[in-house]
Parts: sequence; C-alpha cells; structure tokens
Amino acid sequence: KISRISPDYVRALITKQIPEVQQGLIKIEKVVRIAGIRTKVAVSTTNLAIDPATSIFGYDNNRINTITSELNNSPEHFDEKIDIIRFSSYLESNVVNAFTPAQIEGVYIYQTESERNAAVVVVDDDESSKRRVFGKKQSNFRLAKLILGLEEIRVLSVSEAISENVPFISIEEIQNEFERIRDRERRENYLRSTALVTPKEDEVVVETVNIEPEPIMVEEEAPKKVKAKPTPKIVKPVAPIEAPVKVVIETKSNDSFLKLEQELEEKSRLEKEKADIKKSKKAYRTKRGDDDDDDETTVNKTTPVMSVYSDEELHDLESGDYDDDDFDEYDYDDDDYN
Repeated sequence: KISRISPDYVRALITKQIPEVQQGLIKIEKVVRIAGIRTKVAVSTTNLAIDPATSIFGYDNNRINTITSELNNSPEHFDEKIDIIRFSSYLESNVVNAFTPAQIEGVYIYQTESERNAAVVVVDDDESSKRRVFGKKQSNFRLAKLILGLEEIRVLSVSEAISENVPFISIEEIQNEFERIRDRERRENYLRSTALVTPKEDEVVVETVNIEPEPIMVEEEAPKKVKAKPTPKIVKPVAPIEAPVKVVIETKSNDSFLKLEQELEEKSRLEKEKADIKKSKKAYRTKRGDDDDDDETTVNKTTPVMSVYSDEELHDLESGDYDDDDFDEYDYDDDDYN
C-alpha cells in the first residue's frame, strides 16, 4: 500500500491517467515531493515527436487538473502544485526547467572540489525574481536541487554575476543549443530506425551457422489464359459524297443535221444574192451620177464590181436602152431576210 504523502503516490496517479506513460512512450525519470506544497516530476521520451510535458498537461490542462484534484482530495485538504519538468541530456536546459515557475536569465555549470556538478543560477536584478526561485518555504529551490542531483546551487542576480565575472550562458543560447541537440537526436533516431547506423567494431557480434537449404516443392500452376484486349478501331472521318451531276446532252438525229445544213446554205445563198443586188444597184446609181447617202455600206470606187448581168443586159446598159421596170425583180426588202 502506498502512502498518500509519498512521491510514489504521484507516480501512480500519473501512470493511471496518462496513456502515453502506460504505453512506454513517456518515461517518469524522477519524482520529488513536499507533501501539501509542491511536487516536481521529471519526464523524458524516446519518441522525439512527442513533447512529454505537454502530453501530461493535456488539452486545456485537463489531464494535470484531474491528477491534482485527486491528489488534493484527502483528509489533509492539500493545495499541492505539480510541476512537470522535461529532462534531456543537456544539463543547462534541465536547470532552467527545474526552477519552473521562476524565470531564469542564465546558467553556469561547474564542478566542486569533490568533482561533482554544481550550478550558478542567474536571475533578474529585482527581488521578486529571487523570491520566485526559492518559492514558499524555499520549496521550489529545495525540490530543484533534489531533482537535479547537484551538490550546490548559487542564486545570483545579473549584476552580481557580472561583478563576479561568472561566465554564465544566457537563456537564449541555452534554448538554441537545446534545439540543436534535439535535431541531432532526431537524425540519430531516424538512422537507427532505418538501420543505416553502422555499429562500432567492438560491438559487432557475428555468428555464422551453416544451414543446408531444404528443397522446396513448388507446384507449377497452369498458365492462365490472358484475353487480349480488343484493339480499338480508329474511325477516320469520311467526307460527304456529293450527288453526281447529271449532264444531259441533247443529240440530234442525222435528219436534223441535214435540215440544219440546208437552212444554213440557203441563208448563206440569200445573203450573197442580197449583197450582189446591193452592189449592182450601187453601181447603177453611180453610173447615173446619183449620190448614195446610204449609211449602212460604202463601196470603194476602185473596187471592181462583179457583173451579175447577161451579155444582152450589159449591152442595153451600155447603150442606155433599158427600163427601170426591168430591175423590179431584183428589188428586195431587207426585212425579208431578218
């Protein structure tokens, strides 16, 4: 049975309420306690993706409030505070976290004559900062010293540390160094998880065992018929086919051609006769001295006119013995041929 004022009672409450502690993702390194006043719990984790302090506090501090309520629900009516401290391999960072909730400005680690670690904690120059470091009944200072395991701890203000030439490390430098250490640990964990870390020669143990391989009977499976996938047909666009144009050629029979030829010959003959009659009239009028004002045709006087008269008619023309009525049969009207 665990006493309610024992540090192990707080350890049991945290293990009961925090699943990550039960699963081994978070390890409780150390618990120091002044019952009824304050308890400090140092935690760590091998999974760098988890923040152990944040996991124990929980969302909106619901986990740590549950633990504190159960811890203070006792006949003594405790009003005990619990500080969760994240521990790492970097001692300066552990010192800063151990003095929570006090604000630390710097830390200097040194060794005493007995070769044990000691620390100088540098705080602000105001008196309230020193009071927070020590806490109620010096509980914060006493628990920090116990959980860190240091032989001695000195608390100095910034001006005192400078006057004593204490080479302390500022809080900003401590935080930057802590992040570099965490990054290095993440890389090492990743390499271990992927089996890329080569162990040292003295840590390698190789055992060789000659094992004769046993024959393995493998049943041959009948080859499965694989259906060939149908090749998709490529359909080329077809140009629209235009309807053929029917060309109708009218042909005439041989009788029609003969008739047409006869008509053309007859027309040509009539035109020739008409031209000859006009020439004859023109020649006749010229010989009589009549002026021809006809605008349609002009006959060159030097052009010889072919005679279309008989010898008797020519003799009558030369002797002047003729009658105008004799030429009536040669008078044609132009409209007859149009």
